[in-house]
Amino acid sequence: MKKLLLVVLLALSCVSCYWHLRNPNEVPPQLKVLYLDADNVDSHFYLQLVNLLKSMQITLVKTPQQAPYTLHAYHYSLEHNNPIVVTTNVAITYTYTLLVTVSITDPGGKIVVPPHTVMTTRDVTVNTNQIFTINTTSIFQEELQREAIDLIYYWLTAKANQPGIGYATHPPTAHPTP
Repeated sequence: MKKLLLVVLLALSCVSCYWHLRNPNEVPPQLKVLYLDADNVDSHFYLQLVNLLKSMQITLVKTPQQAPYTLHAYHYSLEHNNPIVVTTNVAITYTYTLLVTVSITDPGGKIVVPPHTVMTTRDVTVNTNQIFTINTTSIFQEELQREAIDLIYYWLTAKANQPGIGYATHPPTAHPTP
């Protein structure tokens, strides 16, 4: 009985904060077949993005002509600052930033959903006399990539970004420059 009560309370707490599992039905039907265009198809980020799309039951095709839309993921960059180390007696904070731009086009190359830059950041504080190695960068890169993939998922499932519903029917107006 206690276990059942615990499970019910856990489920209610998840629902109360709007947390829910990803659902393949959240992806609009017009995005169920996509061509994925990315800068580096051999990267860990690309493989994670492919895994996400496949888990959402999106069919990835080999050419842009086979899909009604192309998801572009480009300008991937991982940057971090290089704070000046004066002494090892003071804690130092490094800031990692991962940027990737995504957009959706039709087979003719016309932009259907304008480019959006996904940005994730992580601050790392290195304590006094702690050694900071290159392996640390790869650990934070993996975390930032997972967060960026989640943000791309939310971007794909947002109503405003669905072709035929959001920008595709009401493109943002350009303001002329004076």
